[in-house]
Amino acid sequence: MNLLFVFHCFVFLSSVWTVASDSCDRGKCRTVRNVIYQDLIPHYRAVGAKIPYSCPFFKDKDRYVVQEEHKEREHSTRWTCGYCGKSFIGEIYLDGHLSRRHKESIYVEPDSVCLSDYCEIFRCDILSGVAKPTFWDVALCMEEDMIDLTQDCSELMSKCIPENLSWNASKTLTASLSKSVCSYLTCKSYYDAPDIQEEVPVGISYVVFTTMLCIGLIIYYCVAVNYFWLDTFSDSYDFEEPRAVHPESLFKSSPPKMDIPPLRFIPPRPKTKKKLTIVDKELIDKSDIFGQKSFAKKISDELKS
Repeated sequence: MNLLFVFHCFVFLSSVWTVASDSCDRGKCRTVRNVIYQDLIPHYRAVGAKIPYSCPFFKDKDRYVVQEEHKEREHSTRWTCGYCGKSFIGEIYLDGHLSRRHKESIYVEPDSVCLSDYCEIFRCDILSGVAKPTFWDVALCMEEDMIDLTQDCSELMSKCIPENLSWNASKTLTASLSKSVCSYLTCKSYYDAPDIQEEVPVGISYVVFTTMLCIGLIIYYCVAVNYFWLDTFSDSYDFEEPRAVHPESLFKSSPPKMDIPPLRFIPPRPKTKKKLTIVDKELIDKSDIFGQKSFAKKISDELKS
């Protein structure tokens, strides 16, 4: 199960990398293409004309138009490849699949056109919601830059006017194209989005969650491998039983020695025989109730004699 999840993460990251590494941004091409189909083509139909080959918006010049026609959207979280029938949960995954597996259907002839090259005129970031205007964006807008951009837009639209149109139809078509695109290239209207039903990306929360989960899973596997197999962490710890430590060994160094003077020998004082007084003799005689001392004295006198 974990290996399958890692595989899906790898497919997702490779899809994002493939789409991001393409020099022609598919998302911006879709924004310009939506403006052409929803806002410009109705003006051609109104005058009974078609986009000429000299126009960069000619359908067969679009680099990704063939692949876009082979996309099948069943619902918001299911996109199917028209070539192989493989399904994906989002359009970004399908874009990566088409770039990797069906690159032969990308139109790369010398006259191919990358519609994202005209994003400055078509205001791709504004229409897609990527750029949100701030106070300083509006305050620091230079009208001279907008005038140059409007001139470039007028020159671009002049290439898209069929030559076989009448003068009135040509003027009407030119005015309609300029109103739909070039009229927004002013500091006052640059950040105004026309009524274009831009496709909202789906599954954004799922993409963010999947990315974060992939990163967390990679970190978890790195820690688990180091801990359980490579013994990186266990070598730094000592799991032996703690030994009893003598209190003296708690000191980093031996305690300081105190200077104690050597002991001197003091000889005992000689005992002096105390002379008995008359009172002491009387007390001794009174304590000798049985006459033991007088009897002992008598015997000692007899022995001496």
